Amino acid sequence: MTLIIKPVKLNKSVYVRVPNDLADMIGLTQTDHFTLKLQDVNGEFRLVYTIQKSEPDQTERRLARSIMSGSH
Repeated sequence: MTLIIKPVKLNKSVYVRVPNDLADMIGLTQTDHFTLKLQDVNGEFRLVYTIQKSEPDQTERRLARSIMSGSH
């Protein structure tokens, strides 16, 4: 999935927003933690975010149950 997102500048910082649809899809909460990795691939910089969930949300629980029951 590719999204084009325009950065937002507030004071002296630039932020990349997570669209609400995407946040809802992955169950993003304000208590989750992000790790940011910067990759230089042939002169193109990529920001790779890894999200560490504070606790499993309902979506993750349903997916885990589905996988364990073999109905995925």
